Amino acid sequence: MEKEVSLYKLIYNKIVNRILIGMYPKGFQLSSMEKIRDEFGIGLTSIRRAMRLLQEDGFLQMEERKRPVVIFDPTDERCLSVRRRLFLSHYRSNLDCYQAIPYIVPGLVLHGATKATPQLLDDLHLFLQTKSPKDLTVRSDLLNLAYDWMEMVIHQRSNGLADDLFVQIHGFDELRFVEMPSRPLVKGEAEMTLETLRHWTALLSAQAYEELHFWISMFCKQAMCEIEHSFAPLAELEELNQVRQVDFRWYIHQTPMPLYHKIAYELVRNIHFSRIHPGDLLPSETILMKQYGVSIVTIRSSLAFLNTLHLTQTMNGIGTVYAAGKPENTDIAEYLLDCCNSIDIMASCAQSIAAAAAEHYSMAQLYDFELELEENRESNDIVEWMLAQFVKTLGIQSLETVVDQLEVRYLFGLYLSGILTSENWDTRKKEIYEQAKHSIQLWKYQGKEAFAAKFGEISREWAKELCREISQLPGFTR
Repeated sequence: MEKEVSLYKLIYNKIVNRILIGMYPKGFQLSSMEKIRDEFGIGLTSIRRAMRLLQEDGFLQMEERKRPVVIFDPTDERCLSVRRRLFLSHYRSNLDCYQAIPYIVPGLVLHGATKATPQLLDDLHLFLQTKSPKDLTVRSDLLNLAYDWMEMVIHQRSNGLADDLFVQIHGFDELRFVEMPSRPLVKGEAEMTLETLRHWTALLSAQAYEELHFWISMFCKQAMCEIEHSFAPLAELEELNQVRQVDFRWYIHQTPMPLYHKIAYELVRNIHFSRIHPGDLLPSETILMKQYGVSIVTIRSSLAFLNTLHLTQTMNGIGTVYAAGKPENTDIAEYLLDCCNSIDIMASCAQSIAAAAAEHYSMAQLYDFELELEENRESNDIVEWMLAQFVKTLGIQSLETVVDQLEVRYLFGLYLSGILTSENWDTRKKEIYEQAKHSIQLWKYQGKEAFAAKFGEISREWAKELCREISQLPGFTR
């Protein structure tokens, strides 16, 4: 399970970041606590704690019956020092995120591109017509322009998880633009970027998705390499060694999930990977308390949640067993939608991840991987297993975190859907396993590119078929 971050700390960090980059200037009145609660989906207790901490640290002034007011002055020397320290504290995590972007963003764009409409194409043409080379003066302008184009395409899919993820990728490093002003453009760079976006639009219009995916991958790799290169001098700074590095992650949802929900999702994933069968006992409450480091109340809330959904059944004097039941009189549409959206994103990113991971395998390691594939042939989802192995191979923490969050949502919805007990599931498992074996043979005899293309195709077909079957469940529309 991903490392837990206190909800009040999440709010504190978001507001501090907005103050430091100038989004909330001195004298700015924040929304009422009730509106902040609605925006972030977090209880008032956590919000009040965050506000008290912001006041103690000199960012806000709080008065009875009045909205919080920003008192931090961005021109003050202390502000500059705080902003610099915060920027440096994210040095390592930002570099890790830059490495992940070429494996996520092209997939998100491909995900939206397949649903492009004539209206989207008209909007993209109009968007580019309104942009002039004179409006683009520094390097960051080019990246933001490309991101704006991508956002329009990604949004076409109406996948809330993809939209949320891309918004965070677009804006996670705002302080970089303040602390490391972008260099001016040289002659012709602005015109070349606009022409590149016109070419992307033409590829989208021609439904040349593979070629579009390739060029966006190349763009992301080049852009991230340039950013990493600009970070290189920071590694030599003595002040970097004096700042404690902090963890940072992208969240699939902008609003955090309650802890007892996270543990419930994790328990379902353990059922999946441990191959627990209906009627098998789950670990005891005492073991779960130690495993997750939480109170008995939180564990019982998690189990009660799963009991309500008929995935488990708790019996006095015995414990909790995996029931594999179907929810009755419970609206599970939200979980099924999360499941489908998660599958789609993972499948769209699979080809890029597989292509990069394949570069790390020697021929001996490939044969070992083939043996592991054989050992896991009875897995309920061989595609998901392969993708997880490739992500681990790359060793990019932010990518692992994103795929981890997608995986738990996918598995939770999959188990709720009841598809695993359907007559077709065993047949589908065998078919996918044979396709996976074939992709490994392509790797051996036709090369890594042929393998990655085939794995991407298998992943997209796997996602399409699963989403089609889930969409046919009673009461669920996508």
